[in-house]
Amino acid sequence: MYDKYLQSIAKDLEIVLGQMTSLNIHDTFIKKEQRPDCHFALVYVVKFKHLHRNIKGTINFAFSDEECANSVAMSVANKSGAPEVVGYRDDYLSEFMNTAVGVALTQWEELGFSASFEPTEVIRNISLNGQNCGSDRTVISMALDVSSLFFEVVFIDESFEALIGKKILVVDDSLMVRQILIKKLTKIGFHVEIASDGDEAIEKYREFNPDLVIMDQLMPRLSGLDAIVEIEQFAPDAKFIMLSSTSREDELNTASTLNVLTYLRKPLNVAALFKEIAKALMNMEN
Repeated sequence: MYDKYLQSIAKDLEIVLGQMTSLNIHDTFIKKEQRPDCHFALVYVVKFKHLHRNIKGTINFAFSDEECANSVAMSVANKSGAPEVVGYRDDYLSEFMNTAVGVALTQWEELGFSASFEPTEVIRNISLNGQNCGSDRTVISMALDVSSLFFEVVFIDESFEALIGKKILVVDDSLMVRQILIKKLTKIGFHVEIASDGDEAIEKYREFNPDLVIMDQLMPRLSGLDAIVEIEQFAPDAKFIMLSSTSREDELNTASTLNVLTYLRKPLNVAALFKEIAKALMNMEN
């Protein structure tokens, strides 16, 4: 969806780095961010917002240690003739980001994405969240002589913010899966309840009345599909996402007769699950 803008900004970052520093860039890689939260010692953040659509985002220049940031800043100073003083680092790197983003967004406008942006904000000791509903996160890495530079470009569809506060029931006999999902979903802003088997899921559904259920299949006492059959008897509009280690043909056939929106295979892929959650809840909103 945003590929042409990502290709464009990667090229512009390379060009501006070449103009403002003496760094030797050997190669540039663009890949989707699939990692969970990543901690950085220093991040230079530029926020942008589409002028006509409900899309906003950030462009982040991230450093795992301050020595690398110092090195890039001193290269900016050397190339421009400014004083090579580490204490001016944030000013130098902010100027680089303001310049690079200004160039990039000018090119985006020619590609059909008109956006304004705010001055660079410097944030220390921050974890960047790699997974979220409604967001598209991409890492642009540039290989240098002895290290690499990392930029993260994040597009956020603001229409997904209407989903915050929705209720999700997570049903899985795996403590690990329950802990991961309650942590991730709660952090986004969902209200989450958990159950460890099909019988408990039925009880929790009656009490919690969730907007969506994430249901495992293989569980003690009562399987996921059997629990769905029971739940649909008193909640015919209930909606489910299956998350299972199996996907036998008979299970898929049964799921197709129920309110199962999608059937995901384990191991747990949080990013893929979040996309399905967002799709399901957005369809309910519409």
